[in-house]
Amino acid sequence: LKSRLRYLLHADLQMAPGTPQISLSYLDHPFWRGECLRIGLTMAQIPFQDNRLDWNSLCNKGWYPGCLPVLEVDGAIIGMDPSIAEYVGKMTGFYPADPKGAEAFELVFQILTFVSDTLTNVKERDPQRKIQVRQQLVSPSGPVSQALVHLEQMLQSNASGFLVGNSFTIADLASWRACGWVSSGILDGVATDYVAKAFPSLMQHHYKIDRMPEVQNWMDAHASNYKR
Repeated sequence: LKSRLRYLLHADLQMAPGTPQISLSYLDHPFWRGECLRIGLTMAQIPFQDNRLDWNSLCNKGWYPGCLPVLEVDGAIIGMDPSIAEYVGKMTGFYPADPKGAEAFELVFQILTFVSDTLTNVKERDPQRKIQVRQQLVSPSGPVSQALVHLEQMLQSNASGFLVGNSFTIADLASWRACGWVSSGILDGVATDYVAKAFPSLMQHHYKIDRMPEVQNWMDAHASNYKR
């Protein structure tokens, strides 16, 4: 699989006759891991099969949440990994052109993965204790805040208004959805204004991406997944 992945990442990605058959499988919700890929492919007008799985379908395939989303390219499977975003970014053109930008692109996905895993892996069964643990995680000295401050600094040092380089990338979509998730109120112990108060540049970036016409069109087309 790793050798096949290396081939895919370095193959000629020009959209031409013989373009790979692409299938993207993920749960039917707008979590950043899958949604940034769906929207990126749609914005670039690249055909793909959008497989939205329920838990039963997931189990029947022998997959589990930690391996999602799954990208299939001509039958080759790439499990949940920043390499999926790199592949889709290169295919769509929503990927930095320089090595420094590519390194920053990967860092964004590492940070978002850490934040998501940290917030969701709270094992406390007592509701009040779970709230307290999450409050500690998002306190100014907590690991989630210490991770997100890197994204805040990336935006403050980039005059383009985007996270990576001088133009829009898949990383911007991922951050947009991650901020929406953290601010949604679904995470007990994480205030809905946490990002807005602690990371104003990150929240402004969220609004910037949210206002993009292509993103608005996507949300309108998938209204059941978005509260407007």
